[in-house]
Order: sequence, then C-alpha cells, then structure tokens
Amino acid sequence: MAKSRVAGLFLLGRIMPIDLDAYFSELYGRLNQGVTPVHRASKLDGDGLGERCHDRADAWCERHSGFTPVRGWVIDYTDGPRVHYVCHSVVRDDQGTLFEITLPWAQPFWPHQGSDDLWADIPHHDRWWPA
Repeated sequence: MAKSRVAGLFLLGRIMPIDLDAYFSELYGRLNQGVTPVHRASKLDGDGLGERCHDRADAWCERHSGFTPVRGWVIDYTDGPRVHYVCHSVVRDDQGTLFEITLPWAQPFWPHQGSDDLWADIPHHDRWWPA
C-alpha cells in the first residue's frame, strides 16, 4: 500500500496533518459534478492582474457588492482515467450563480470543499489524480 502524502496545517500551536490523498480522492469522486460558470468578461482590464485568477476574483468582489470569491479546481489535461487538476477561482453572486471572469471561456469547475485555511495549505496547487 502506498504511503499517503500529508501536508501540515498549523492550528492552535500544533501542526495538524492534511491527508492530500484523501482530499484529491474526494475531489475525484465528484468528477461528474463539475459546474460550468457563466462566462463574463472582466471589467478590470488594465488592472495588471492578467490571468492571476485568485487576485482577480478578490479584486472583482471588492469592486462589486454581492459577489464572493470561490476557490476550486479546473481540469486542464486528461490521460485515460487520470486528470490534472489546476487550482482556479471564480466569483459567486448573491443568487448563487458562478461567473468565470479570468479565462477566455467557461469550463467545468469544482468548488473547494473545506476551509480557507485548508485551501491555503494545499501545496503546489495542481495535481494529477489518481497519482
């Protein structure tokens, strides 16, 4: 049996392990549950953010009330049953609709399920799965 890859989350003065295999296994289990956001050209042109989706989502939400950033994953490659997840951010309006504001097209998106601290602690922010 392969050893599980574990990252650490500093919580209450101790390192708490995060089982990355379990995290990505759960994500892979939701493979057929991706949602495609509505594509919306960003009105932040000239902001210097380019394709930095996390910064762009945060800036959008600061400038547009009723929106929140949503962290998650898109798939950019597949190889048989394996997929390559890449971290990505979109925005959600107060009605719950997701909007793609960074990429030139909308593609299926898998929202992160967990805390902001967990999101921040996932190393490399891209992963082939199954590994």
